[in-house]
Amino acid sequence: MSPLQRSRRADGERNLAYLLALIAFIALGLRTAIIGVAWPSIRSTFDLPQSGLGVILIVTGLGTMTAGLLLGRIVGRLGVGRLLILSTGLTAAMVAGLALSPSFSAFLLISFISGLGSGSIDASINFFATQHFSESGMNRLHGCFGVGALAGPILMGLLIGAGASWRIGYLLVALVMGAMTLVFLSTRDLWEGGSPRAPSLAPVATLPVRAVIAMPIVWVSLILFFCSSGIEVASGQWAFSVIEEGM
Repeated sequence: MSPLQRSRRADGERNLAYLLALIAFIALGLRTAIIGVAWPSIRSTFDLPQSGLGVILIVTGLGTMTAGLLLGRIVGRLGVGRLLILSTGLTAAMVAGLALSPSFSAFLLISFISGLGSGSIDASINFFATQHFSESGMNRLHGCFGVGALAGPILMGLLIGAGASWRIGYLLVALVMGAMTLVFLSTRDLWEGGSPRAPSLAPVATLPVRAVIAMPIVWVSLILFFCSSGIEVASGQWAFSVIEEGM
């Protein structure tokens, strides 16, 4: 294979990986955002107070945070491709489990495991993206999460408005995640190999966790992210309940 052919092949693989990453982030947005519109129905099913939603968000967030903290070690052992297959499959199974939950305690346990899966998908694709996608490409990637976060509540609202159970909405999202699992399975080599978008001119230093945590900029970033995400989740997931209860 000539250098030109190798370059074209590398570009094609990178473009395909980028397209799949965009679709995966849309699917993640679907999974994350449907709880807000589904909550009044879930609350009625399990006979819960309004505060129950906060418990679900905390438990799911703990699962996502745990996945992020363990990502480095997991990627080192499994690789991005295998991790995407396992985490997407786990998320699909757990979202289906949410739809079939017989009790609120089961719903909470499955929410934590689902958070592990979703967090692993998010973090592993971001890990891959930093090496293979441009800065503007990263912005579009996260913009696609917003597309999914917009479509999820619309989907759940249409289903509930048509008289369907909230469980149907979760099952549909589980089918989407299941389809993504098959896609990642068929493109595993794409995520394990591939050429970086630009070769690094300087060696990359690897720092231990303690050294990273000791950096002031890290704490500033953590605080800003904590506040922005908290405001986003609180306003987004509670909005439907506030509107419905106020009507």
